[in-house]
Amino acid sequence: MDVNPSQKPSAVSEKPDQPFSYPINACHIMLNKFAIDYIAFPHHHTRVFTHFTDDPIEAEDFLMHLLAARARITAIRHDSAAMTGPQFDQLLKVAAQRIAAALLQESLALDPAEIKGRFGFAA
Repeated sequence: MDVNPSQKPSAVSEKPDQPFSYPINACHIMLNKFAIDYIAFPHHHTRVFTHFTDDPIEAEDFLMHLLAARARITAIRHDSAAMTGPQFDQLLKVAAQRIAAALLQESLALDPAEIKGRFGFAA
């Protein structure tokens, strides 16, 4: 079966006895290291969204956006395993510190070295 990489694979299996699968080499399929489950508007509905990434810095950036938007973070998974309390808390702590450092830098017109020295936050 020849597959053009620009075409999306069919969601229907050609053989009825085989489950749905992507054709081999149809596109690069990469496993995501981080999955963040969140509720975007917790006061309005309970639909859970999931953000996937393989970059830990991007995961921190996304957590920063969720914290700033007051979204409800329901779970963080790393390599398909739910993060434990201390790991979960550490990721959120880093994201919160980055937000605080950015706010202090902007509000007080400080450089990153001053923020690190005065407040202990890496900017």
